[in-house]
Amino acid sequence: MEDFTRFFGVVLDFFKMPMTVYGFTFSFWDIALWGCVAYIAIRIIRGLLDG
Repeated sequence: MEDFTRFFGVVLDFFKMPMTVYGFTFSFWDIALWGCVAYIAIRIIRGLLDG
């Protein structure tokens, strides 16, 4: 079980590693969170428009 938790710790560290592209700093974790927020917002808007 200890190897399992260590593996996911390494994966989480990779996702939180900051990267700078064209002056913007972000991480894969930020992209994933914004993707979830965008998905929820789109679902709500589509629900309102479809009636």
